[in-house]
Amino acid sequence: MSRKIMQQALEALETLDAGDSYKTHNAATALRQAIAQAEKQEIVAFRHWIKVDNEMFPQLTLMPRTDKDEPLYTAPPRKPWVGLTEDEVFSCFAMPNMFALAHAVEIKLKDKNT
Repeated sequence: MSRKIMQQALEALETLDAGDSYKTHNAATALRQAIAQAEKQEIVAFRHWIKVDNEMFPQLTLMPRTDKDEPLYTAPPRKPWVGLTEDEVFSCFAMPNMFALAHAVEIKLKDKNT
């Protein structure tokens, strides 16, 4: 997703009604992180695939030749952090003690971010 599209989505989220403020906040936070990460990365080359004797081989170029060329960055893109939904937060509060609550939150966040 390009930075411009992410920025437009973030602006649209920020203008939504506050009725779903928790979900909107999580989505907006994830988009802000993705935009910041995209701004930090620098494209150093593009991977272009060429066909030789019916086999595909990668070729590095400094400029993209087609829309299908893959950008190669100075660092691999990181997956943006995903928070818990409102329902997931409420399900964690059904735990009998604080240790179980903390463990349940940790498990849910690990599942969503791996």
